[in-house]
Amino acid sequence: MLCSLNQLIGFPVHATDGYIGRVTEVYFDDREWMIRYLVVETGHWLSSRKVLLSTLSTGKPDWRLKEIPVRLTREMVRTSPEIDTDKPVGLQHQMELHAHYGWAMYWSGESILGNTDMVPFVEPAFEQSNRNGKPFDQHLRTTGILTGYRVHAFDGDVGHVADFIIDDAAWMIHHLVIDTGNIFSPRPVEIPTARVKTIDWETRKLHVDVDSDAVRNSPKFTLPELFEPVYEDVLL
Repeated sequence: MLCSLNQLIGFPVHATDGYIGRVTEVYFDDREWMIRYLVVETGHWLSSRKVLLSTLSTGKPDWRLKEIPVRLTREMVRTSPEIDTDKPVGLQHQMELHAHYGWAMYWSGESILGNTDMVPFVEPAFEQSNRNGKPFDQHLRTTGILTGYRVHAFDGDVGHVADFIIDDAAWMIHHLVIDTGNIFSPRPVEIPTARVKTIDWETRKLHVDVDSDAVRNSPKFTLPELFEPVYEDVLL
């Protein structure tokens, strides 16, 4: 089922033995648009920590109860390594987190294919170190950071990123919802993530391989409670 990430933000997350917290954003791989972690605000029971929960441990969101189940206990979350989710996540921190929970390394081929057994470490891509001097995965990004980025077509800006359409079973981002603002009529439209060419993190701009007419003439995006991928072919 495809759903809006904005609808999912705020969903309670429940362990096998009780409440953990609420989803605030997600980390995704900007090459494959796969969601790797949920960022969960724990609230007062754990001093309002933010924790990363791998999508390898989650079940499908329950849209009737508006909650997300995870195959973890509260004690496992309580004793998990602390990670500063407001900074680039260090590779060593991720390895400690995966070791604690027994998760597969998400950058391995077996993990991508859905095998959740522990697998040999394969070094991912690096860029500069974060503020703590730790190397980090340059392709692990948050939706919170990408929200608001300008979207640039072949022939100019067409709006900014307002939301993300995800497959809640595969945990993949399929489309970006673009707020066209005053560029066209003020209405949101969808652009498939397959049409994203590059993301310029310095200038906060996302480049897509479509022209502005394709965006202008695409159907208006409407946000129902749940929906099927009715706009799959709009800009393909």
